[in-house]
Amino acid sequence: SRSQMCASLAHAKPQSRRTYCLLLTLGGLQAGVDRPCVTGLYYNGLAVDLKVSMSTKGAMFTFRDTELSETGFEVLRQKKINGIGGGYSTVVIIDSELSGCATTFDSITFYDSSSITTPGEVWEYKVRTKYSETITANIDSDSYEFTTPWYGTLEGVVTAGDSEVWVPAARV
Repeated sequence: SRSQMCASLAHAKPQSRRTYCLLLTLGGLQAGVDRPCVTGLYYNGLAVDLKVSMSTKGAMFTFRDTELSETGFEVLRQKKINGIGGGYSTVVIIDSELSGCATTFDSITFYDSSSITTPGEVWEYKVRTKYSETITANIDSDSYEFTTPWYGTLEGVVTAGDSEVWVPAARV
């Protein structure tokens, strides 16, 4: 029941993909065994396809919006120690809607710089879709677990054997 514009944007990824099948029942009996099925984007108002990636600035976020009337988003984070979370806190506030359904949020403006300080730390993120208080309660997306990778720059010179002759274009 979404507009054609929404359908064109709805390239479903595994988290948000659903398969819908029709099953005809007449007088308590199922009619036939062949059921027509179709795959589509699941619209329930929460942010889907959340991904967290690493950059030199911090953890960067992308997600897909499935709501038409949100007022903004919050990115929530909790640190996990031995698989147990310590409670979510807000790390990024996005005070605007994404102007249309199935729109993907991908911005270098919003990032979490404090989660990248120690390699190996495990963080769990989720996105809260915010509404005006009169419409509905805020809803949270599925969580995404992110382990802080080792990140650095390695510089050096490759020499040939015991000589001091540099080897150009060497792959290490």
